[in-house]
Amino acid sequence: MLDRLTTRARQKKWPPTLTDTCVLCNNDSETTEHLFFKCYYARRVWQVLSNLAGIPFMDSWQRLLMWMGKRIRRKSLYWTLIKLIWSAAIYHVWMERNNRIHQQVFRTEEAVCEEVRFDVKHRILGFAKLKSSSLPVSVAINWGIEAVVQG
Repeated sequence: MLDRLTTRARQKKWPPTLTDTCVLCNNDSETTEHLFFKCYYARRVWQVLSNLAGIPFMDSWQRLLMWMGKRIRRKSLYWTLIKLIWSAAIYHVWMERNNRIHQQVFRTEEAVCEEVRFDVKHRILGFAKLKSSSLPVSVAINWGIEAVVQG
């Protein structure tokens, strides 16, 4: 990852000067690392989603990239699900941040997790062929796709 997201810490360098405080937790400077992993709000989202997916919680970009790097090329349904979760979580945390800044719309961590679950579930359900052998039943149940992957 190139760390090029226009976070508030990066925007602060541009005139006019803005606050660089994270809009999700209102505690620390909004860097990419903070926004997606150190912020209480984002950490809670990742913890819930990691638990639902049966994967370890990653507390930094570096750890996530190292962990995913070893597995990113796997083609099984399980690893496709993990990649979709990863992508959807990043997207929805970023959208929550933008909605708070630009529309003053605030959602709970639980609401963001449900959005991720909805998006991932419907993306998986849209696949023509599902090879379920690599998907643990508990994970399929957590993501609402157990009926599709059985048999």
